[in-house]
Amino acid sequence: PASNRRAENRKDSYQLASVTPAWLLSEIVPLVLVILLFGTVVAERERGTLRFLWVQNARPVQLILGKFSSALIIAALLAALFVSLSCMPIVFYQDVTIDWLSVLALAVCYFIAYVCICGVITLISSVVRTSHTAFWLAALFWVTTVFGPLLVAQAAKELHPVPRDRDFGAAIQQEAQAPFWLGAAQYEEVAIYEAEVMTRHRALDAKELGLNRDALVLQAHERFANRVYDRLYGELYNTHVQQESVLRSASLFSPIFALQRISRGIARTDTSAQIHFAESAEQHRRDIIEQLNEDMMYNAGEESFRYVADRDLWQTVDDFEYESPPLNEVLKRYRLELTSLVLWTLLSFILAAVALQLRSRAEVK
Repeated sequence: PASNRRAENRKDSYQLASVTPAWLLSEIVPLVLVILLFGTVVAERERGTLRFLWVQNARPVQLILGKFSSALIIAALLAALFVSLSCMPIVFYQDVTIDWLSVLALAVCYFIAYVCICGVITLISSVVRTSHTAFWLAALFWVTTVFGPLLVAQAAKELHPVPRDRDFGAAIQQEAQAPFWLGAAQYEEVAIYEAEVMTRHRALDAKELGLNRDALVLQAHERFANRVYDRLYGELYNTHVQQESVLRSASLFSPIFALQRISRGIARTDTSAQIHFAESAEQHRRDIIEQLNEDMMYNAGEESFRYVADRDLWQTVDDFEYESPPLNEVLKRYRLELTSLVLWTLLSFILAAVALQLRSRAEVK
């Protein structure tokens, strides 16, 4: 398999500032909501207008919805602008197919997250005494959404470290190459593969089939090396899964972090999607290598490595066609983050309404 696979080892992909539509939607739009809503309740009380609203029998839910609606409209306009700008390059590529179902799922998740942020900021504004305090608490909430993923990603790397590139490459060389070419593994592997070929063709001897010995050895080594690769990369992927478990747990404490993880999943840019693509590409590579080795094994004869395949062989090699995981599998994988986001939204809305109700009673008295 490919050896230059540094990207999949980078849990620090949760960068502080990478100006992408996803970063703007998950961090800048929440900042706009913080600025718009931190004085939702406390500023009204400082101006004396909140008491007037309670005298007019305004309900907390009505006040929340009224404040939410204007902020959400602005957030929706900003989100539409960012998404439109990010989709502009697609217009110039006719072969690009847009997964509108995934786009809709992203839109719904972002909308729920924005409602959640509105609820949290309104809750803060309902329980503090001054606009100054409300602003700094709301700003602190936003800052944690920026630096929190960085700290959690670093913690995941420390708790479940991946091997260094040099060490990992050395392990592959030591276990997949040396034992076969310099050790005793070659004889056993070649014998097993040769027996399988004989059984497949119901032959008693390799000479009956005119098999090229060099090609047979190459394919035997490929099978041997693949088992080593599967084990070593399986251990590496298991480390990634352990890191993901840390990140998944952290999403329970931050709705924005949960949103970021869901967004990566739906966009198929998360670790699971990367592993899925790598495994699909690796399987395609193995199929091609096996096809080439078997062609040489059956047709090279005495030419061995001087043998050159004709055009017909390459026309039989299938193109690599990748299918990303379907949306339902992605949503199932991120059900904890989705549950966290919904619970944060409901809880923040309910607590904000309760806080406003208590505030209204205190103001009227």
